[in-house]
Amino acid sequence: MMQLIKDFFNRDKRRMKRKFQTACKHSGLMQIYKSGSKQYRVYPTIIEQDYSKEKIEIRFIIRNGMEVNSEKFILFCQQSFNCKVVLLKQINIKTFLLTILQRDLEKNIHYNYQDYEKSIKTKRVPVLVGYNHQRKLIVFDMKQSPHMLVSGTSGGGKSSLLRAIIMSMIQSAKDIDLYLSDFKMSELLLYKPIAKGVAVNNQQLQVLLSRICKELDNRSRLLEAYGVLHTDNLPAKVRPNVIVVVIDELLLLEGHKENLKYIERISAIGRALNCYLLLACQRFESKVISGFIKNNINLVVSFKTANEISSRLNGISGAEQLSVKGRCLISVNGSVEEVQVPFISANQVKKLLKDYITQQIEQPQPVQENPYNQLTLTERPTTEENRLENILEGNEW
Repeated sequence: MMQLIKDFFNRDKRRMKRKFQTACKHSGLMQIYKSGSKQYRVYPTIIEQDYSKEKIEIRFIIRNGMEVNSEKFILFCQQSFNCKVVLLKQINIKTFLLTILQRDLEKNIHYNYQDYEKSIKTKRVPVLVGYNHQRKLIVFDMKQSPHMLVSGTSGGGKSSLLRAIIMSMIQSAKDIDLYLSDFKMSELLLYKPIAKGVAVNNQQLQVLLSRICKELDNRSRLLEAYGVLHTDNLPAKVRPNVIVVVIDELLLLEGHKENLKYIERISAIGRALNCYLLLACQRFESKVISGFIKNNINLVVSFKTANEISSRLNGISGAEQLSVKGRCLISVNGSVEEVQVPFISANQVKKLLKDYITQQIEQPQPVQENPYNQLTLTERPTTEENRLENILEGNEW
C-alpha cells in the first residue's frame, strides 16, 4: 500500500517536471550539448517540489550561462500548466521559486464589516487586507507586524485597501487615534471628522509629526516610570490610545528632511509605544524610503507595477503581472501571497462614517485622565515590576 502511495506521488512529480521542462524549452531556459551526432538538452535543476489543490511550488537552480527571461518564461508556464496565475520569485543569483496558483481569486468582493468582525476583534491593531486563494480572510495585527507600506500604480486598488483598513479600524471600536496626511486633498479627507490630526502640506505634516514624536517621548518616560516594556502593560487608568499615522503619496515628501527624520524615528521606536505607520506611494524611491525605514516595515503590499524593475524595487517580484483591479501581492517576513482586496466606495465610507459619528454622539464617552499628570520620574511607584530595576540601580537591596 505504501509503495502505491509513493508511486502515485512520484508520478505527479514526474508530470510536473515534464511541464516545467516544456516551459523551459519554449522560453529558451536551457542549454544544448552535442556528443557526436546526438544533442542533449540540459534544464535548470529542480531542488524542491510542493503541490496541493491550491498551488504548485517548484524551487529550481539555473546553471552557469543560463538567463531567465521572466515575462517569456511565465507566459509559457501559463500555457504548460494551463493556469493564469504564475509567480516567479528570485531567491538569489541562481535560485528561483516558481508558484503556479491552481484556481483564481474571486474578482468581486465588497466590503462588509460583519464578515470580518470575528477576525478583527482578536487583533489589537487590525489590518484588513482581503481574501487569498484558499478563500481565507487575511487580517494582520500591527502590534505583531508593525508598520505597513502600500505601493502600486494609480487605479490598481490602493484607495480601496486604505479605505478598508481605516474603516475596519474605526468600526472595530478599538482605542485608535488616526493622524492623516493627504497632500492631494482627496482620499483621506473623508475621515477628517474623526481624525485627531490632518495635514495637507509639508508644513502642516511637520507640525503633526513633531507633536506625535513629543507624545512618544512622554510615553517613553511613562514606561520608564512604571518599569514596563510596552504601553499595553501600563495600568488601564494611564494607558494611552494606539496611534496610527497614515501618509498617502509618500514620494511628495522628497526633499523635506525633517519630516523624513520624524518618520524614521517613528518606524524605529513606535512598536513599544503603540504608534504605527501606514505609508502609501506609487513606487519605491530610495531618496524618500530609506533603507532604515524599509528595514523597519514588516508588511509590504504591492498592487500592479509599471514593470519588472519597479516590482523588484518594491521587494515583491511578480507585481507587474497583476491584471485584475484590487489584486495585490503581500509580503510578510519574506513570504509572498496573492490577495483580492474588498471594494468599498467613497459614498459607502461617508455613510458608514455618518452612522459611526451618530452612534458616538448617542453614547457619551468617559473622560480619560491625562496619564502624564499622574506621576513624574521622581515619583516612581514601588511595585514588583520595577523592583529589580531599583536593585540594579542601587536604590534598593
